[in-house]
Amino acid sequence: RETVMLMQGDDMPEDFSPERILYLDTETTGLMGAGTVAFEVGLGWQEGEAFHVRQLVMRDYPEEKFLLEEIVRVAERFDVVCSFNGKTFDLPLLKNRFIMNRIRTTCLDKPHIDLLHIARRVWKLRLRRCNLTNLTLSERNYHGGTFISCAVFADYLLAVHSGSS
Repeated sequence: RETVMLMQGDDMPEDFSPERILYLDTETTGLMGAGTVAFEVGLGWQEGEAFHVRQLVMRDYPEEKFLLEEIVRVAERFDVVCSFNGKTFDLPLLKNRFIMNRIRTTCLDKPHIDLLHIARRVWKLRLRRCNLTNLTLSERNYHGGTFISCAVFADYLLAVHSGSS
């Protein structure tokens, strides 16, 4: 708890437990704006020795409300949200989509661990530029992540427009 608070700069619950953290990530149709939609949302959490992963996929735009309602249903069980760049991108996007779909909820208004901010503190002296792409490329030895994300979106659009989703 203390280490996270020191690295993050935010307060965490007194009864901070790994089993009370919801891990969240989104794949979206853009970089923000009213038309940007999270068409794929990954949710993860720990139960005992097991780590559970739920992958929610919106096959077409009319399914967005059901995807968002499922996020609410799952998120309400947790005390902390953990993401990678979610404080700046994922959570504001989802909160905006809740509003656009007339879903009243505070399910994401909880302490947030944003691993991007922590990673920047840890690696800022080793990397010339400590942005999302450089962190991904250098620390994971993961080449082409941006193109893979774009390919996921392109495949999604093809499936929606062809009716094969």
